[in-house]
Amino acid sequence: MISMSNAWSNVDDWSADGCHDHPSITLSKSMEAIQPTWLFRQVGRIYADRKVVLLASFHVVASVVVFVHFALTKVQSQQEKISPDASFYSAKIGVPAFEFGTMHVILFQLAVLPLTMCRLLITNAACSSNRFLSSYIPFGAMTKFHIAIGYAVMVLLLVSTIVFFIFFGALCSSGEQDFCDKFSSEIMVTGYFIFLAFMTVGISSYLRFKIPYRIFYIIHHVVFLAYFLCILHTLDSVQRQKGGRSQAFKWLSSSILLYCCDRAAMYMTQRYKTKIIISHAIDSGENERCILLKANKPNLLQFSPGQFVYLKVPSVDNRWRPFSIGSAPESETIEFYIKVSNDTSWSGQLFVLINDLNSTLDAAWNDDVGGHGLDIDMEILGPYGTPLGEKMDHSHALLIGTGTGFVPCMSFLQDHISQCQGLDPFFHQRKEHDKKRGQDKENIESSHLSSTCSMKCQASPKLSLFVGSDAESKVSSSSAHTHSDSLAKISRDASIAKHQLYGWTLILLGPIVGIWMLGITLSWNNFSPFTINSGMSTFLAVGSVAFQLAFLLSSIIYWKRGSSLWYFIDIVIYLISLGTDSYWSATNRWGNFNLADLVYFSLLTGYMTIRFWSLALASGILYRPIQGRKSHKNRMTTYEKVEFVWICRSAASIAHIYPDLALQWSRLVEAWGEERAREACEISLYCTDPNINVCQQLADEIQDTILFKEGALKFYRPSIRDILAHHTGAIIDNEDTESTSTLFAFCGSEVIGNSAKEAKLFNDTQLAMNGRTRQIMDIVIQSHGSLNQKEASQREMDDNEKESNDGDDDGDSCTQSTCSHVAKHGIIPIQNNAIDVERILSRSHSFRYAQALVTRTVVSL
Repeated sequence: MISMSNAWSNVDDWSADGCHDHPSITLSKSMEAIQPTWLFRQVGRIYADRKVVLLASFHVVASVVVFVHFALTKVQSQQEKISPDASFYSAKIGVPAFEFGTMHVILFQLAVLPLTMCRLLITNAACSSNRFLSSYIPFGAMTKFHIAIGYAVMVLLLVSTIVFFIFFGALCSSGEQDFCDKFSSEIMVTGYFIFLAFMTVGISSYLRFKIPYRIFYIIHHVVFLAYFLCILHTLDSVQRQKGGRSQAFKWLSSSILLYCCDRAAMYMTQRYKTKIIISHAIDSGENERCILLKANKPNLLQFSPGQFVYLKVPSVDNRWRPFSIGSAPESETIEFYIKVSNDTSWSGQLFVLINDLNSTLDAAWNDDVGGHGLDIDMEILGPYGTPLGEKMDHSHALLIGTGTGFVPCMSFLQDHISQCQGLDPFFHQRKEHDKKRGQDKENIESSHLSSTCSMKCQASPKLSLFVGSDAESKVSSSSAHTHSDSLAKISRDASIAKHQLYGWTLILLGPIVGIWMLGITLSWNNFSPFTINSGMSTFLAVGSVAFQLAFLLSSIIYWKRGSSLWYFIDIVIYLISLGTDSYWSATNRWGNFNLADLVYFSLLTGYMTIRFWSLALASGILYRPIQGRKSHKNRMTTYEKVEFVWICRSAASIAHIYPDLALQWSRLVEAWGEERAREACEISLYCTDPNINVCQQLADEIQDTILFKEGALKFYRPSIRDILAHHTGAIIDNEDTESTSTLFAFCGSEVIGNSAKEAKLFNDTQLAMNGRTRQIMDIVIQSHGSLNQKEASQREMDDNEKESNDGDDDGDSCTQSTCSHVAKHGIIPIQNNAIDVERILSRSHSFRYAQALVTRTVVSL
């Protein structure tokens, strides 16, 4: 038995005394100085999700423009038909206008809704070699947009129905028979069914985590009936006899047709048949069960790490289920790791099927056979979704997965190691001219920040990640700073960084205002069905001039002067807009634009909006040194280093996955040697299983593997913030690393994903405080999990924060649990307070092959 004292050590050891070689100490001091307030956290979350926030804001602005346009149209129409002396005059003007505007907003939502589910179209746009669209549009968040728009339809429909019944009921009770008759009209009858259909879909969607998936799936298809009823709704007797109604068919037909074509293309071009060849059913106790599947990969199936496919196992049922891919794109097999929710679910039925088949085959088990020959038929539909990242955009990658969220990260890691095996090991050694690159532009000075221990690190001139103030603040080169001076400087830098974050968040208003002015101008012009008054014309003129002035100021202040071409174009566009504004004002054209005026205005405002949009998404970074550095490399590019972090509560799950990780690491060590393998890859497994005996057994069984000797397996719950600080500190500490762009990918529950966003924000702020403008980090979040899983993740995150505050060792808490596991027939049920880790590993062909590689590598070294 080996001692796990080192493995149980807390992450606080990173900043212990004597660790002056790690610049994460300076970053931790910066974190203490930030003192995040509630406002800072909320603004930080908005800024972290700015791509999603902007697209959502654009949609809201477009909805408001639609409402205003059709409400004003109805107001003028009602004013022409109703006498000012009529009873309930204001209500007869205002309520129909509200209803008419709301109806068209609902139609607009229904037109956009199918677009968010065009999976093939979204996937192709996100994975296109030209990443222009993906740099502006968050394709990975389309499912969230789909849910949000669906709920918006429910709310608007409910509010509109309530207002309608109150208005018509009041007029009917006052003796106006025409309004009483409308309750039984043809258009009202179809409206009742539309309301019931959408409310049924909305309520079932809200309860989707509490009702069986099969019921939710069936009820959700009622939405197609609702769409059909919407089209019939405006084809009533009045429309057939007189016409004049706004036709739902015109709003919905294009998007529905596109959705149907997308679905047809999915089933016709991306459907494959295969067989499950290896599987394991894992029961870790406490309702934590998992299925490991390995199937033959179809020859035509091409995917990128982070994407998912739909699976159908006819032996269980004929419905499709989405699952992330866990294998490398060039692997001959495709792997899936599926979390079991309950016994009656699809995953629960598959769990029982695999367990029964494994039990049947157990009598014929042969140690020379590398898995279970299950030979179960399975169909694959896909791939879909967005990749985790692009090699051309980043030099480093930090992958963090929790629970089964490690699956996309596993695919990413295997792809990286496979790419490394095809490269020269010296590929990752930095050339001397790369190390000195850029030194002719900037002077590198020394900075000493000390409190309990001091650290020497190179720092570029103080250019904040959040550009917006003086870009050349001084960095002292003296090592004689007193303790109080250092703390005062850190506190001052923290205040500057926070205010710059607020400034960059305000920049998000630029493109939003641009979309508003563009939309409202297209609505208020000579072609409008309503009269434009002087107040509306003044609003258009003042709003447009204010937006253009803000664009000029942003061009002068925020855009890098080195980009002389774009800066010149910005100034030219502003001067042209200034001239056209003067002309339109002199000729009283505002609100009376003809077609040519609308084209000119749209082009000018559209350009400014896109430039504002680019600025808002730029993260304060005015250059991408990584893209330029990789442009001259070979066609096969890879990350300089990938860090894989998996946080798992089940030792049994780690025991099943560890052989594949050990195999990958052994292959890399065999090809590159241990030293260069460490430079290209780092694997960390955090086992938080509450059974200390199980953890001890796992450590004993894998202690002879190279991966374990690297310190990959740890037995405590880490802090994501500390992981980021450690990663960034290691990069800064590397004197050969002049500039980096890190892909930070988190795959797990949405609750912990929000914590990851906040940790990334703090990391950026700390870098800004320390003048590290060439260390860039982009974040990608892939969330998963049901309502119960989110609640469990929230409890786990709360426990993590409590332990971080108290400074307790997670290892102590493990002795208080009585949960236990034992491996048998490929399933691990509760029994005898232990798991047979040796049996799990011995049944893995990957682990036996990894052991052979270990022996071969040791002999060769």
